[in-house]
Formats: sequence, C-alpha cells, structure tokens
Amino acid sequence: MSSEQQLSKNNFIFHLLAISLGILLTIAIVLGFYFYKRNQHYNKTSVHYSGSLTYFHPIVGKTLEPNRDVNIKRYLKGEKIIDYTVKTDDYGRRIVPDVNNTSFSDYAIFFGCSYTMGEGVQDDETFPYYFQQLSKKYKSYIYAHPGYGPQQMLAYSESFKINEQINEKKGLIFYTWPTGHLDRLLGTPRVITWAKKWPYYEKNESGKIIRKGFFEFDRKVKTKIYLEKAALGITNYFFNQNDYLFMCDIIQKSKENLLKQLPNSRFITVAHSFWRDSEIFEEVSKCLKERDIPVIDSSDVFNKYKEDQIKIKGDGHPTAFANKVLAQKVLESL
Repeated sequence: MSSEQQLSKNNFIFHLLAISLGILLTIAIVLGFYFYKRNQHYNKTSVHYSGSLTYFHPIVGKTLEPNRDVNIKRYLKGEKIIDYTVKTDDYGRRIVPDVNNTSFSDYAIFFGCSYTMGEGVQDDETFPYYFQQLSKKYKSYIYAHPGYGPQQMLAYSESFKINEQINEKKGLIFYTWPTGHLDRLLGTPRVITWAKKWPYYEKNESGKIIRKGFFEFDRKVKTKIYLEKAALGITNYFFNQNDYLFMCDIIQKSKENLLKQLPNSRFITVAHSFWRDSEIFEEVSKCLKERDIPVIDSSDVFNKYKEDQIKIKGDGHPTAFANKVLAQKVLESL
C-alpha cells in the first residue's frame, strides 16, 4: 500500500471516528436534556397525605374515596404552602358543613375541578360552602375533583343516579370551568402527565359523542407521544374551532342527561377567570349562549382585588376569600 493510500485510509478512519463521536455526543446531550427537563417537570412540588384519599374509578378515573378525613400538606421547594383537611361523605363527595342545621328547600350541585372542590382550603371555605351559607336556601353537593374537565361531568351524568343522592326536589346545577378544561377534555401535552387516566370521548362520523375509554388505555399511540413531548417540556397545542364546539357539545350533553334525572333544575356554567385563554373563553361562551346555556363570568369580580387576597401564595388556587367573593357574584347573577 502506497503512502498516499495509507494516508487516505487514516483520514477516513479519523473522520469516521470523529463522526461517531459527534453522534454519541449529540445523543448524550439530547438524553441529558431529556432527563433534565423530565426531572424539572416532575419535581416542582411535593404533597403529603395523612391517609389515602383517592382511588381509580372505572367510570370517572381518579376520584375521592367515601367517608375519609385526610389532612393534606403541600410543599414548594421545601416550604409548606398549603395545610388543609378534606372530609368526604358516603358517596365520595367533599362534605359541605352546615353548622346551623339549616332546613334547605333546594339543592345546588357543583361540577368542576380543584377550584370548585376547594383545593388548599378547609371544608368550610370552599365556593360551594359559601354559596350554601350565603343563600340559606340551597344545600350544596360537590361532584368536583382536582384536575377534572367537562368529561367527568358527562361521565357522571351517564352512569350515576345522582337524583338518588340528593334529598331536595328542585334546585341548581353548576359547572365551573376555567378555560384549561379544554386541554383536559382533549388530553393535550399540557396536562397528559396527570390526566392520562381521564375519560376519553370522541365524536363519530354522524356527530354523536362516544365514550372511547381512557386516554392511557384507549388512545395509546397519541398519549405516548404526548407524554414524551411533555417530558421534554414541549407542551404547545393549537386549538381549532372544532375543539371549541366539542367542549360545548360535551357540556350540552351533560346538561341534557342531568335534566333527565333532575328535571326541576336550572343548569348554569360559571367561567372562572383564574386560568383563562381569551379566545377559548370567547368561543366556548358564545357557543353555550347560543344554546341557551347561561355563562356567569367571574373576571370582573376578581379584578378589584390584589393577587395575594384571592390566590394561595405559591400555589395559585383560590383563597377562602376568593371563594366567598365568587359565591356572592353567582348568587347576585341568578
């Protein structure tokens, strides 16, 4: 082999090694970034429970256990930011205390998420509690849970005999929705890490709403892709008009099902302003109003207060004061 051939061979081997090392280095950087983002995503807060509080329900997904009395402490970077207790009744609903033994004539049923259930506040500091206390007429029942979207309300309306769980014969049904509920309904990358076991609905070709199962088990490929994107911090998702209409359809179908069980009811939605995308709010609100579904907008009532008055420090959920303000607003809007 001539010296030129040997030099050419050595150059080829050198370049091959350089390319291989470059590829390995790139893979190492990508994997390092992946695990860094993954740890960053999953280790923001820690929560300590004094006992078990939730379980996986085959209809609605994660929900509250019946007859529990559990203290919850949430820490952010080692600092305690929340300390409260949740008590549940025979049906797994958060208890709404009535210290005055009021004789209620009507019911007020509440669907929604942590804003409605009262994450971070005591049983006598939730939005449904203040609505009951201030009205002195409506007995409040909470069918809400942290992380829920409109699909849980639909699942409840399809599979639970709520009319057999309510003592009063007439009243109100509320669905409280921050605009982030659209992410939960669609199981987008923004929420999928903790919403993967949420109910999964779709429309068939004829436009009928169909329960497909759960995101994790019955939408496996898309859910896996979304989970990987979320682990990398890539959570962007762009909604379209069909998404807004789908949320509106889910709410309308829930209303129809609930009024079949509880015909002496008024169904009302409350648009919570703490987590709001203006386009989602405008489009969904417009659709609901076109279908004669009332929308109470809470934004104007919160604008006059400082953030530390209405949001729990380091957490963002409504304070007891914010829940009372919202209850007053809703009562005035009826």
